[in-house]
Amino acid sequence: MRKKTFLFAVFLSLMAVIVSISHYSLAAPITRQAPPSIPHQISGYVRVNDIFVPIGTQVSAWCGGVKVAEELTVDNGGEPFYLLRVYADDPNTHEKDGCVSDEEISFKIDNLDADQTIEWRSGGNDTLDLSASQDSSKIYLPLILK
Repeated sequence: MRKKTFLFAVFLSLMAVIVSISHYSLAAPITRQAPPSIPHQISGYVRVNDIFVPIGTQVSAWCGGVKVAEELTVDNGGEPFYLLRVYADDPNTHEKDGCVSDEEISFKIDNLDADQTIEWRSGGNDTLDLSASQDSSKIYLPLILK
């Protein structure tokens, strides 16, 4: 009799476990998220009016009018070099914080629009030298008052 009672108790315990597992899986279905995308890495040298910019000049990347990355140029053999990692837009946020596949990335050198653009892709790794033109025809003379 004890053996039957023990087996019946084991059977009930197993049934309880099976019911709780199936209840859990029905109540909270498992959702699979896409693996995180790999940032697009872009690097190169920076010039304004065909002259290298000073080391420490800000370079930024923009997608859809939103700044998505920025860094300062660093010294690379005496020349200003930048390295940006541009991440994918996070679909779980309401605001734009990255780029989507094939979206155009534009660049700024300080506040100047760079002439170059590139399309964003997950895992991209590109060398892109940046250049911009600044109108230097305006000359400002100091005002001297007596």
